[in-house]
Amino acid sequence: MQTFKRTQLDILHALFRLAQADTPADAVLLAQAADLSVGDVLRTLDRLDALGLVDADRARLTFHGLAIAMATGAARSTARGSGRRAGWVRAA
Repeated sequence: MQTFKRTQLDILHALFRLAQADTPADAVLLAQAADLSVGDVLRTLDRLDALGLVDADRARLTFHGLAIAMATGAARSTARGSGRRAGWVRAA
């Protein structure tokens, strides 16, 4: 079982929402969507890329990243908006 920081999930969920809206993602748009600084987004994208969950250069989810985003509630957060919560979340 993998444990993710809330900021990592916020980025995964933001990438999912932007893809659903057919909107190309970049660091500025992700920062706005996830309520983070651009620096935090870039660092988080690099970490998620190292985990194989995103392609940081293209700001896109990998298949594995899509699966994690879905398993941790991206579709539900799309329906009700993104609420930020502090802490860590475990993914099965």
